[in-house]
Amino acid sequence: MKNNEPYNPHTFMIIPSLDCQAKCKYCFMRPSKESMSLETLEHTVRFIENATTKGKTINVVFHGGEPLLGGISWFEAAFDMVSQRLQNAKISIQSNLWAIDQNFIDLFKKYNLKSIGTSLDGFPDFCDSQRCIGYFDKTTRGIKLLKENGFHVSAIATFCSGNTGFETAKKNLDFLCELVDTVSVHGVTDPIWGNLDTSLSVGEMEDLLKHLLHYATGQSNTKINTMRGIIESVYYKQPNICTFSKCLGNFAAIEPSGYIYVCQRFCGQREYAISNVFDLPTSESIMKNENYRLFELLEKKKKSSCLSCRQVEFCGGGCLYNTPALKNFKMPQDSDDHKDFYCEAYKNFFTDLAIKMATEAGSKLLGQDYPTPILDMI
Repeated sequence: MKNNEPYNPHTFMIIPSLDCQAKCKYCFMRPSKESMSLETLEHTVRFIENATTKGKTINVVFHGGEPLLGGISWFEAAFDMVSQRLQNAKISIQSNLWAIDQNFIDLFKKYNLKSIGTSLDGFPDFCDSQRCIGYFDKTTRGIKLLKENGFHVSAIATFCSGNTGFETAKKNLDFLCELVDTVSVHGVTDPIWGNLDTSLSVGEMEDLLKHLLHYATGQSNTKINTMRGIIESVYYKQPNICTFSKCLGNFAAIEPSGYIYVCQRFCGQREYAISNVFDLPTSESIMKNENYRLFELLEKKKKSSCLSCRQVEFCGGGCLYNTPALKNFKMPQDSDDHKDFYCEAYKNFFTDLAIKMATEAGSKLLGQDYPTPILDMI
């Protein structure tokens, strides 16, 4: 198979630890006590140097598991190494914030981290019921400390099966919008290794998206990153949020042992690795890797399945991770299992959204008011 596009990531996720103190019901990670050594980090930075076009601005995101379990000394060395060697890198972090203290605050200031991401689902009882008892209090303590020190804090809110109704979403999103600067919304999907009782059905995913649109536009609330990104995707006909944008070749995730993956969600599942930093891989060698070529084949089959769909210019064919064919990664089949599991939900939602946006644009041209100003979110 011929490689058509270069491997040239703009976002690198460094995973200091696959371990986590929380016990979220919908976690797609398989916890591990392994942590990243400074030797592995050095090889990771070398890999990023080799895989990045000189002068290109990149994102380096410290993710997990729970990244802060790496400890303050590890992060002091990591931030110094990244800032010295990857001078066009924007450093950020996604954490549950339980370990945040003044030492981390000072370190984040030193290296000019503008934005810190966390995960929080809403009100205390709602959040703790999905994540674990005490999660809300420990994470909001970290949020408060960060905001007191001038940091922008964003949160990912996750909704499980049975919790996607409009009133539930509105109540918890209202609460979160008062607590953090911006909110992204995720619906639970099955991990690559099996099935979860908490994952959304196709109908629930469609309902969640429609409720989110109604909530965000009804409130004219630009704090909802997910919906603003989706609306921009339709307006510009260019998918620009994680679920709908092309990730293959644009993202790389490196777990503590040095294995490299096309997406952070695969970390810990070594049968999906595309190389290891200790192999000193280049962009060219990764593109020749058997697993990477299988990912390319699946991406091509996914696109072929979507050729007749008008909504593909908005959703990009959905998420490669959510294609059932990945369950049989070594034997891609010629069938509809290359489509995102939530294809029908996305198709129905984007059709509805495109009609609403076109109607609103027409109303604006005629000087008429439109009841839910979707275009104002762009």
